[in-house]
Amino acid sequence: MKNFVPSYKLAPLLCFLGIITGCGPKEEIEVLQPIPKPGTEFVGSVDSKLVGQWATKDGKMKLSLKDDGKARMQATVGTQIGPQKVDSSLEWKVNGSTIAFKDEKEAVAQYQVKLTGNELRLSSPKSLTIYFKEK
Repeated sequence: MKNFVPSYKLAPLLCFLGIITGCGPKEEIEVLQPIPKPGTEFVGSVDSKLVGQWATKDGKMKLSLKDDGKARMQATVGTQIGPQKVDSSLEWKVNGSTIAFKDEKEAVAQYQVKLTGNELRLSSPKSLTIYFKEK
């Protein structure tokens, strides 16, 4: 006795396989480099006054700025599914009163930076984070 599978049960499987395998011949895909938007250039140098371990008062955010231009940002952020831990490896540079961070995907984020004693303020039009130097 032959097994019979109705065509309406095969249609979703065939569509899924078509999406995975593609419909045409394989072509080379040109990878375009991101074009920096104005204000997101990654220029400047390491500022030795900012090198060190920094943390917010509640300890939920930590920022490590190294003298070789490497940085690490660790944070616990609230999301719809609960607290999530973020651990990012970055590069950093200061240009005047601006600090720029570049992630592994070459995305650049810039903040106004202000250092007063052991207090480091990073601000943008939408945020302000105050870090304190860890001993």
